[in-house]
Amino acid sequence: MSTIRIPLKCECGNRDDMDVTAPGCSNDCGRLMTLDLQPNATQVVAAVWQHNDHFWVCRRNSDGANGGLAGMWEYPGGRVEPGETLEQAIQREIREEFDADSIVYGLLDTIITESAGQRWAVNFMSVDIKGEITIKCHDATEWVSWDRLSRRQHLPSGQEFNRRLQLYHGLLK
Repeated sequence: MSTIRIPLKCECGNRDDMDVTAPGCSNDCGRLMTLDLQPNATQVVAAVWQHNDHFWVCRRNSDGANGGLAGMWEYPGGRVEPGETLEQAIQREIREEFDADSIVYGLLDTIITESAGQRWAVNFMSVDIKGEITIKCHDATEWVSWDRLSRRQHLPSGQEFNRRLQLYHGLLK
């Protein structure tokens, strides 16, 4: 019998081509590996902070290396650094962008998008941000209700995430 090897990933950040008959993480973190559908995508995290039926979104104030994105709304976050878990990455991004601590509840969804010839896997994480917030990387933040969420000009991954949220809650008419 031949061994089947497929790309797998773990929440601890480990990525490996592993034998499907032994799906445990090779880092001995105790978690099971899951199928990595986007092994060549740059991993990104985005913080979804919800209070009642409102979501906290931020408006970009500069393009950075990604031209044309200034003024668009986003769920704040950034790239996952080598060796980081998704949880560690979103906590670091919130500290860097807002000087605040956070509690991470888990992964809500992953949206795959392409921009400037690069593939991105945007991991939307449920969070609660604690303490006073200092805005460093955005020119505006706002709590947006369900009925206004889809009216904001979001990054493409955020648009798709908002659409999925509304479908899940049965709000599309």
